[in-house]
Amino acid sequence: MKANLNGIPKESQENTSTQDKPILLCLLLDLSTSVFDRLYKFVPDKCADSEDWIEANALQTFLLQLITFLHVFLVSNFANRIVVLVYNEYSVQVVYEDKSLKTLIDQPSSATFLLTEERQERLTLLDSEILKNVADFIDSQSLNSLEEMGALLSASFSFALCYLHRRMLSETYEARILCLHGSSDVPKQYIGVMNSIFCAQHGGILIDVLNLHDEDSSLLQQAAHLTGGIYFKPKQSDSMPLFNYLCNLYFPSREARKYLKLPAMDSVDCSALCFESGKKIRMGYICSVCLATFGTKRRSCNICGAEFTENDVGGS
Repeated sequence: MKANLNGIPKESQENTSTQDKPILLCLLLDLSTSVFDRLYKFVPDKCADSEDWIEANALQTFLLQLITFLHVFLVSNFANRIVVLVYNEYSVQVVYEDKSLKTLIDQPSSATFLLTEERQERLTLLDSEILKNVADFIDSQSLNSLEEMGALLSASFSFALCYLHRRMLSETYEARILCLHGSSDVPKQYIGVMNSIFCAQHGGILIDVLNLHDEDSSLLQQAAHLTGGIYFKPKQSDSMPLFNYLCNLYFPSREARKYLKLPAMDSVDCSALCFESGKKIRMGYICSVCLATFGTKRRSCNICGAEFTENDVGGS
């Protein structure tokens, strides 16, 4: 059968004859205590037998859908690479990475010749390691409350970027971060997160975001906007399974997205946050030492302790 390519741009026709560039995907998963109460929204209807079942199995069902997406991601191109990081209020931890990553970065074409048994073994290992290591991660966490610090989004971004830069031994791979975040923005992490965003932007690393929280995140909106990624927050009335969101929105490559009609943000909230109150501010005061922002004038910075003179105190 002859395909009709008349309606496809010339550059797209040329791309159909070449294999997409392999992707090195770093997946960040927020496992803060506050996130567990929101996972039920992503459970398929046919699995939700009762409220008790949802409460007991929401995390397991969520993870299985995530793993299924990773299967699709790998099967689409076995030269693709994956690393999965989980984080909460206490720590950031790697729960899965491809053991043969370095070899396949040096010789990515070798992934094409993997035997069927080896491919199946790779997928089975992915399943078991993620489920086991996530369970161990949750069980090992302290019960002490660190709500003021919030989920370690800044640390997870820094970890991911260091990992990607260390692994990018050649220009063969397209580096990408997919963040599934369900916690509120933390003002004290503002500078660290923004520095990570600028680093990703400079390195050409795309940041995709699926916001699991009920409220928008201005930090993650900026992360997706500045790096060319997709930011999406499902409406409260939506009850689509997680797998649908992941495959429909985040599976296509950077090149393929040019020809797809994907959801776009109506606006990006670039407001700064007051490090003291946590509220958004349009006019404020900035510490010249640590760049912390405040909504009111002050004589010293309660973040780094710097003392200000009368000439130092000014709005921006």
